[in-house]
Amino acid sequence: MLKVSETHKNLERVYNELLSAEEKLLNTIYFDSLTELSTRIGIEVEMEKFLENNIPFAFVHIDFDNFKYIDETLGHSAGDQFLKEMGIRLKELKSDSFIVGRLSGDEFGIILKDVNSIKILKEQIDNINKLLGKKWTIGDYEFFTSASMGISVFPHSGDDMETLFRNADVALYINKRSKNNQYEIF
Repeated sequence: MLKVSETHKNLERVYNELLSAEEKLLNTIYFDSLTELSTRIGIEVEMEKFLENNIPFAFVHIDFDNFKYIDETLGHSAGDQFLKEMGIRLKELKSDSFIVGRLSGDEFGIILKDVNSIKILKEQIDNINKLLGKKWTIGDYEFFTSASMGISVFPHSGDDMETLFRNADVALYINKRSKNNQYEIF
């Protein structure tokens, strides 16, 4: 028969293991393992906070143009390196005004707080474009990448998360069809 102190130690060990497993699970849910940015769920949680408190913000949906060519011609590891590099670049934006995440594949999302005018929004988007458009090198290959962006603004483009995501997607689609490699505001 185990002594009470041994039973207590075993329960404490099991409890600590459960806490560790829970922390790992939450990290998997809220943080992308490749880029170490927020996941789509993490972006949604943050967006919901702004919506609940009626705080104006812009949501930027980013899709890299011709990413599939990097992935298909140089391989998935090169594609992963590209996504990591774009994650590093986007981390440079992290501040009180930017919440950055990887939505899926080569799609990223940014919540821009403190957007008080279209002029400020356009300046911030131009800075993002410059950051993402810098040369990217892998091995002997150099790439100049571009990203298409669709932007929705709360409350003008919608008053709930689903509508804001959908309208940013619509703006992104319009932007990709126009092939101007810039951005479209819904």
